[in-house]
Amino acid sequence: AGTTVRYPVRFDKKVREIELKQGEAFFEVNANPEYPFIVKAGDVNIVATGTRFNVNAYKNEANVCVSLDKGRISISGMNSSCSVEMAPGEVFSYSKIDSTYSITQGNVYNNYAWIDGLTIFRDVKLKDVFNKLEQKYNVHFVIEDEEIKDYPYHATFENESLSEILDILEEGNNIKCENIVKPNNEVKGKKEYRVSVIK
Repeated sequence: AGTTVRYPVRFDKKVREIELKQGEAFFEVNANPEYPFIVKAGDVNIVATGTRFNVNAYKNEANVCVSLDKGRISISGMNSSCSVEMAPGEVFSYSKIDSTYSITQGNVYNNYAWIDGLTIFRDVKLKDVFNKLEQKYNVHFVIEDEEIKDYPYHATFENESLSEILDILEEGNNIKCENIVKPNNEVKGKKEYRVSVIK
């Protein structure tokens, strides 16, 4: 949801270049070292010759994340002249706040399971769960009790509706998610939900 990709009608003869202006996308690129595939995502430039990778570059998130499944990619930009190489099974995270980056090993499939209709959370804070749901379902959550934000959460969802997911979240976390029904209850065209602790 909310993803915008810009690409030419026909690629240049020397390079295949697209721009991920906002959102998340998964790329599977045919190998051709002499005809590289470039994804521009804000300050980050990803260069691939033959590979499978996911890019998460939502404007309202502090980091741009790249998860590499197969092949190799190089990443440059990042407001510096440096370039880093990624290997399969690695996750690159670039902070838009302080222009720093890190590369870690992880289960990269969790980051692109959405292409198979899965949403996977592994020891994720509830505030990040709600951020992901906002992206996926184009809604807005108002978390009224700060303690909720740091609740750890572990679950896998497969094609459940938003209402079904919210029911599951309520049952396992002693919270209430209610649609705010009032005049002008939409934020920039999005339904709004209030999240609070059941007392």
